[in-house]
Amino acid sequence: FVAASYDSSSSANTTNEKKNLTWKNIEIREYSRICGDNPSCSSGVPISIGWDHTETFIMPLIDYETSRPPRRSNHEMLMSRNLRRSMLMNEWDVHPTEIAAAVRSNQHVKNRRRKTVNNVGTAASTMEEVAERVKR
Repeated sequence: FVAASYDSSSSANTTNEKKNLTWKNIEIREYSRICGDNPSCSSGVPISIGWDHTETFIMPLIDYETSRPPRRSNHEMLMSRNLRRSMLMNEWDVHPTEIAAAVRSNQHVKNRRRKTVNNVGTAASTMEEVAERVKR
């Protein structure tokens, strides 16, 4: 997570005065990783970030921009199921039973979505819609 602070340099609010906005510092936090619940994860356990984070590290924006690694492509952002599992277990001390529960929960959500898609336009779907309207 990166947040930036800024200085807005303007003393008067006139139409002829030029206003400047400059970014000074950024705050960098590393958040914990936890088992996620994203049903679009194709296989294995999804990864999410938790609420816990390390201390905030503040540095000038210009220093960050000159020292940061190059941006990754979308393909480079993908992680294999084995890498996600390994990271959770080895780096973040997530217990294998928690990982298994997250995978089962994720699979359950996927199955429910698949069932919903298959039922769209059927008589059962129409009955469910009518029942929902009656409840309201």
